[in-house]
Amino acid sequence: MSSSSCNNGAQELTAAVNNSPVDIVILTNGPGEIAAWVKPVVAALQQHTNKHFSDIHILVVLAPCPHASGGEFQLLQTFDNIDSCQLVLGYRLGYRTLVYTEDAV
Repeated sequence: MSSSSCNNGAQELTAAVNNSPVDIVILTNGPGEIAAWVKPVVAALQQHTNKHFSDIHILVVLAPCPHASGGEFQLLQTFDNIDSCQLVLGYRLGYRTLVYTEDAV
């Protein structure tokens, strides 16, 4: 596939989703990841996607981490660009865990 074909495909995809809601889900597991990459990635996503999409929602899901301080959920709630935070608890309780989420329409 030529680079011009890739560029045309990207332009078509952008045109197809422009002005449509876009949901981005980030899975992270601890304080190091939140500080090192989640916050800057969320800021970059917000800056970049605001140029191309009119309605973007960022959801962060916290998976269990042995290094967690317990304050990660509250920290994520202070980030301006994150619309929702969810915490996976099943693993900590000893259950097999499957995460499925959707917004009601």
